[in-house]
Amino acid sequence: MLGSWNIEEKLRLVDYDVQIPNHLKDVNLVDLVDNNGLWKWEELSHWLPSSLLDKIAALHPPDTNSGADSRYCMDDAS
Repeated sequence: MLGSWNIEEKLRLVDYDVQIPNHLKDVNLVDLVDNNGLWKWEELSHWLPSSLLDKIAALHPPDTNSGADSRYCMDDAS
C-alpha cells in the first residue's frame, strides 16, 4: 500500500532543492489538510515546484482515520 506522502518511488524533496519554510519543518502531513479534508494549497504552492504540486494533486490527502502520521525516510527501508 502506498503511504499518503509516498509521492513517487524514491522521490525525496531534497532532490528538488526545496527549502521547507521554518513554520512547516515540524508539521505532520495531516497538518497540510484543511477541515474539509482537502490539501491546503495556499501552504504548499509558495514553496513546492509545480511538478511536485501536480503529483500531490493526484494523491488523496491523509485522513486521521487511516492510522498514525509518522515520518519515514527512504534510507531507513531495507
